Amino acid sequence: MLEFLRKNQGTLWIVITVVVIISFAFFGNATQSKPPGMIGPEDTAFSIYGKNHSNAELGRLQRLHTLANHLQLQVDSTQASFADTLSFIVRSFQFQEAIQPDFAFNLLVLRHELKKNGIHVSDDEAREAFRNLPSLKNEKGEFNGALAEFIQNNLGSMGFRLADMYELMRDWVGLQKLVELVSGNAVAPDYLTDLFYTDRFQNIKVATIPFARETYKKDVSVTDEEVAKYFEERKDEYKTQEQRAVSYVFFPNPTTDTLSEEDRTKAINSNAEKINAFSLAVIAPNADLDAEAKKAGLEVKTLPAFARSEAPEALKDEFRVVADIFLNDPATRPISDPVEGDKGYYVYKVTEVKAPQPQTLDEVKTAIRETLIDQKATEALTKAANDTRKKIEELVKGGKSFADAAKEAGVTPQNLADFSPANPLTDISNGQAIAQAAAGTPAGNFTSQPAPAETGLLLVYVLNKELHKREDSVTTKTEMRQSIDGSLQFGIFRAWFERRREEAKVDADPIIQRSLGAGAEVPAAS
Repeated sequence: MLEFLRKNQGTLWIVITVVVIISFAFFGNATQSKPPGMIGPEDTAFSIYGKNHSNAELGRLQRLHTLANHLQLQVDSTQASFADTLSFIVRSFQFQEAIQPDFAFNLLVLRHELKKNGIHVSDDEAREAFRNLPSLKNEKGEFNGALAEFIQNNLGSMGFRLADMYELMRDWVGLQKLVELVSGNAVAPDYLTDLFYTDRFQNIKVATIPFARETYKKDVSVTDEEVAKYFEERKDEYKTQEQRAVSYVFFPNPTTDTLSEEDRTKAINSNAEKINAFSLAVIAPNADLDAEAKKAGLEVKTLPAFARSEAPEALKDEFRVVADIFLNDPATRPISDPVEGDKGYYVYKVTEVKAPQPQTLDEVKTAIRETLIDQKATEALTKAANDTRKKIEELVKGGKSFADAAKEAGVTPQNLADFSPANPLTDISNGQAIAQAAAGTPAGNFTSQPAPAETGLLLVYVLNKELHKREDSVTTKTEMRQSIDGSLQFGIFRAWFERRREEAKVDADPIIQRSLGAGAEVPAAS
């Protein structure tokens, strides 16, 4: 993953200069006027520690989330990104937004606690942390000054200065210092490491007994009466899929494979500038996609109404774009923000929405029949598996070996290759599920539940467990102990931080009302 990011660093920053600039255009300038009744950048978005913060301030804090992600700031104790850590350490609100407001609230609490606890990250520390970021290393592991300069030069498009980026670096370093201060002395007992090590690296031998669904389908019959009854009980569920028609402008990714590093950067920047300019034009009130495209010399393509599961050829593999089209509310977002696809960026307008229509019995009876056949076959194979398991368990309890008991039960077990939870079998689709189930099952027993299989299900019997000596056991245990200690310490820190968040007394009512609409009931924070 890191190798991919190093080779595509410039492309990643298009997201910053394209998407973030839109929120900056809305809320970045607190002096711009607004029509009566509309939400403005200077209006209150939330309050914390008794102080009101505007929509412009909220937008700026949320853009820091994007910046942190693209700098790839990681938190060792959570093994997650800095942005995700601050988004989820305390999560009280859930809106249909890419960046939840809890990130902003938690960032302000973090800054408050750093100051309160006398934790200061110097300018030199912040600069050194920036220079040592893995995302700023080239393929030789050296500091990539050109990329660092590129990032710094693009901060202005986000409404940031260089000082703002270094403040974010201080937040990142400060969080790790605060975790150390609050819970750094907490360590887990050694036996936990031994338990985790054994559970993770024990060598496991299992045998499986397959039960194929197709075998039981052969004996299943479904009457027309059963189909009709099933339909009547669920007729409200049988509707055609919603369909949407769109017009869109497509910005293909520039071809840079044969370009020099300098020309590659120029091509990426030129494409980003083109997307930025068009995006800013179409977010203006009453903007017209066709008119703005004509001004910019861009082609507007149209697609007739289609269902989400039946995307047309032009969007066949653009899953993120199709998902965005069907989540779009044309009333509040008549022209979309730039949406990143695998082939490039799309700016679209939903031109028609065909609501789902009720389906008749004749239209769905074949699908219902298949559903009922599958249900009956699953019931039959599940009963057969349970009966087989019970018979084998009784025979083993009576003194027979597993092999003899299986033979008497009329089944032929299949021994799988040895594996461990750390190294599950990769040549079968359910190798991970089998490893997880077997890890918690004593030798000489079936796992508590059959394992799902592509053709049906498997009974899994644990034959043997043995911990083999590994050459890297000392190093592995040391790393595991550090990981366990880190999880314990951050768990303690999280509980402490939750109390600090409560003391901050966040009032997010304006954001909630904006999300739900005026007069909507305000949900209780979870």
